[in-house]
Amino acid sequence: MEDNAELRHGIKKVMEAAENAKIPDLRRKISEFDAKRAKLKHRIVEALKMTEKERMRRDTENAKLKVRIKELESEFRDRIMKVEQKQMLNDNSSNNSLSNFNLVADQVPANSKLSEEKEMDKFLNEKRCKAMPIHEYHQKRRKILKLSKLFMEEYLNNQPVSLI
Repeated sequence: MEDNAELRHGIKKVMEAAENAKIPDLRRKISEFDAKRAKLKHRIVEALKMTEKERMRRDTENAKLKVRIKELESEFRDRIMKVEQKQMLNDNSSNNSLSNFNLVADQVPANSKLSEEKEMDKFLNEKRCKAMPIHEYHQKRRKILKLSKLFMEEYLNNQPVSLI
């Protein structure tokens, strides 16, 4: 039995020695984990700083772009107004030429036309006068749509816009 007690005591010492040998190894591993943890915390802090800088840069850029969009919208409205004014001038000049044409048609000597032809001319002139505003409206609308489409295409392609 004494042998057993000695054997047990010897095994216990060996086990304690083995555990004591593991302690420095475990402490070293804990130190390594702490170092890795500190590095990761540092990387997180740096990433947060970069994210904040990027957010501020993006916000600044967005503000500048919003101002630029407002400027372009204003410029676009001004150009549309100019185009509409030019269109109105062109329409007025075409109306003047049409009214001159009508005056010439009305100045044909009365004896050269039959009463039936006179009635037909009168009817056609009335129809032309009634139809003209609709025609002008559609013509003006087509030009404005064409110009706005052109403007938007050039704007989206980042090219200078020319309205002439």
